[in-house]
Amino acid sequence: MYIILIFCISVASLTDAAGLLNIDLVIAAYVAGGVFGGMLLHAILCKLAKVDVDTYIIASVSAICSPPFVPAAADAINRRNLIPIGLTTGIIGYGIGNYLGISLAYLLSSL
Repeated sequence: MYIILIFCISVASLTDAAGLLNIDLVIAAYVAGGVFGGMLLHAILCKLAKVDVDTYIIASVSAICSPPFVPAAADAINRRNLIPIGLTTGIIGYGIGNYLGISLAYLLSSL
């Protein structure tokens, strides 16, 4: 847990505040739409599949943050038994996302 906190602080210390203030609002809206749209789609699919809320939280953390943050989230909601599920969904998501991204790049470059 402490290693994740040290990692977060070290990454946050590299933040360029002036760069954040000068960001294009269209790009910020696009990124926010992607993150929140993905969360909404994930919530709808979990609701249709009758997945419990704790599993949804852990899978969302593994998809949005990354698998190393799953143990901290599982510890926060007192469901350490969901750690393997979160790590698995995150790793599978990375694998599928890589192939989808490469396929989309080839598709768009052929247009």
